[in-house]
Amino acid sequence: MNKVAKNLLYILISIVTAALIGTIILTVAYVMPGERIRGNVAKSESIQQIEGDSYDWGPGIPSTQIDGFTDSIMLNMAVYTSDKGPLENAIDSVCIWDDSMEGTPADMLRLHVLTGDYSGTHEWHYGRYWHGYLAFLKPMLTFFSYGEVRYLMMAMQLILLMVLIFGIYKELGLIRAIPFLVGFLAINPITSALSMQHADVYIITIVGGIILLFNKKSLNNNYWKIFLWIGVATSFMDLLTYPLVGLGVNLVLLTILLDEEKWYIKIFKSVIASFIWVIGYVLMWVSKWCLWSIYNKQAFNEAISQIFIRTSGDSTIGRYTESNSIFNAYIANANLMLTKPVIAILVIAILVIVFVGCKNKMQPKNYVNIIPLFMVGIYPLIWCLVIREHSALHAIFTHRMIAIDIIVILMIIADLFKKEEV
Repeated sequence: MNKVAKNLLYILISIVTAALIGTIILTVAYVMPGERIRGNVAKSESIQQIEGDSYDWGPGIPSTQIDGFTDSIMLNMAVYTSDKGPLENAIDSVCIWDDSMEGTPADMLRLHVLTGDYSGTHEWHYGRYWHGYLAFLKPMLTFFSYGEVRYLMMAMQLILLMVLIFGIYKELGLIRAIPFLVGFLAINPITSALSMQHADVYIITIVGGIILLFNKKSLNNNYWKIFLWIGVATSFMDLLTYPLVGLGVNLVLLTILLDEEKWYIKIFKSVIASFIWVIGYVLMWVSKWCLWSIYNKQAFNEAISQIFIRTSGDSTIGRYTESNSIFNAYIANANLMLTKPVIAILVIAILVIVFVGCKNKMQPKNYVNIIPLFMVGIYPLIWCLVIREHSALHAIFTHRMIAIDIIVILMIIADLFKKEEV
């Protein structure tokens, strides 16, 4: 068997294994006592009462908006269990919905789910996503209140971020650690700690970066496997928030970890890593549709119809742009990301990078190195052109993908001050 065939077999086995393991752990999660979970969510009921479907802890700064709308749906799914059995519940992904409430999941959670009064409601089948977060959320809510889960998420994310940034600093130096720190600050670690909707991609991105660092010596042979699993994990956990970040941020890290390679080799490996990430992301998603079709004969039709909607050129329903330009989705996302605080941090970071570079007597010279970075920098634009409707409509959270461009800009400046020619 040649190398290509072996790699294709690895990908196939990985997707099947991931789907099998994902189904098993979600099924086990649905065995958790629902009443205990309901009681622990109810202990923090004031969170939904105060925050509602959306809450800005920093008014005027989009990245500070907590997505209570989606978080309430996630808690709804964590609490509610139908009588269909753990396996079907895990695959069908059901929650309670009240059409008369005009789409206010926070009130739905408070008035129906937490009280156990399902009168006037119906089951809403949300099986086109894996909802992998339930594999962790349901067990955690068995022992902790929702407020305590938030606290634990904050602690975990902070520790992981420190490990990543310190690892980059140790391996690559200060001026290359700064871009990643600023990028994660732009995504907003406080919001990702308080909002489960935003936490998944944030954590996956950081963990992916840590794995790349720990496998630095074997990256030439195994980098694509890491990106395959980043794509699989993102598909399993995420509800189409800002999945591109897990790919883009780690492509930048891959590029600078491959310092010994020529610039065109870096581009080649970035393209391969991107392609493999897409394969992992898409096939893992499709595997859920295959499982869902066991209980819902319209599973593929529903999923594909959503794809056509999200990738349509119709961005007129976008709440954050009035332009008809094909670039309007990207412009809307960039405008929401580049607030005054983010711009201030970006300017300070540039000054620090230039100061450190000049202090160490580094002269700008590695211009060819910016080509692979520039390529990664256009990914958010491509994403907004392809998935235009979704990017325009949900820019309030998709704008976090612009963190990729922030990291790229800072890394280009940092790379110009590298001592060695590549």
